[in-house]
Amino acid sequence: MAHLSFFIGALIAGAVWLAMYLYHKDLRVGMLWGSLWGFPFGVIEIFYREYWNPPSLFNLINKIGFGIEDLMWAGFVAGIASVTYNLFTNRTYTKIEGQKKTYLPFVVFLGAYLSAEIIFPNYSIYGLIVAFVLSSITTAILRKDLVTKMLSNGFIFLVVYFVFYFIFVNLFPEFVGNYYSLKNISGIVLSGVPLEELVFAFVVGTGWSTYFETMKGFRNIKIDPH
Repeated sequence: MAHLSFFIGALIAGAVWLAMYLYHKDLRVGMLWGSLWGFPFGVIEIFYREYWNPPSLFNLINKIGFGIEDLMWAGFVAGIASVTYNLFTNRTYTKIEGQKKTYLPFVVFLGAYLSAEIIFPNYSIYGLIVAFVLSSITTAILRKDLVTKMLSNGFIFLVVYFVFYFIFVNLFPEFVGNYYSLKNISGIVLSGVPLEELVFAFVVGTGWSTYFETMKGFRNIKIDPH
């Protein structure tokens, strides 16, 4: 089963995504939007062989640099990370009249990540983390009303991600040791989860959670139970 571990992990993430999608109809547009924008980022796994080298269906990762699982994982994680704050605080989206739409936070993220990949090609995970941090700072400057959501979503998604990963590494206890290049990163593992994965979860939770609002000119409001 070890050769299917990444695929099974992606399927579990997909099941969580589907459950959230079915449970909260007000968040469906944000989830779909987040997943559609996140899905193509599975391709950047071609840069991450110094970080990890997980098994893939048809051995695609070793043949073309990324696998079906990478695309699934990127899409599902992005969709979930987009709405965890809204889900746990029972909030939805509303249009802000006169609010300018801006793609700048996303452009900053993309530009910073690509620059880091060119300058420091052997430190892809850290470049990704820094890119999300810079993007979140840009969002905080442009949309102060989203700062609470950004930070809260970061912490909530971190907890969700940790619980998921903790369960996963207990299902596949050899996964981290076999497929992560711990010598190339900090080597710190918390309850079976590499530190970099937890930092990644937090910055994805902060960065990705507000792209929908900034690009569409939306904000979050509490859902009236009545």
